[in-house]
Amino acid sequence: MVAIALAPIMIGTTWICVRRYNCNAKLFAVRRDRLLRTFVATLLFGGMAIFSLALLVYGWTQPAPWYEYLWDIYVLLGIYWLLAMRAAIVEQGDAKSGQGGP
Repeated sequence: MVAIALAPIMIGTTWICVRRYNCNAKLFAVRRDRLLRTFVATLLFGGMAIFSLALLVYGWTQPAPWYEYLWDIYVLLGIYWLLAMRAAIVEQGDAKSGQGGP
């Protein structure tokens, strides 16, 4: 039920981030000409990725049945999605030129 409720939010976020996607984007890119955009995207998406990674590592310290560790794959995919959305926002193309990146 939660996945169905959150699907429109994730789809909307993905569309906003990749609508002017630059195919040369790097996962940990920093744009010096757009420092505010880089800072905000890193704070939001990077912060959630680091928090998720910390929870994942903390979960490894707690004993659990083997099948509980299968959820870690989804968490890692979520972390990658967060970092990819951050990179897409930072390296997003200009609206006027339609070109991506510097």
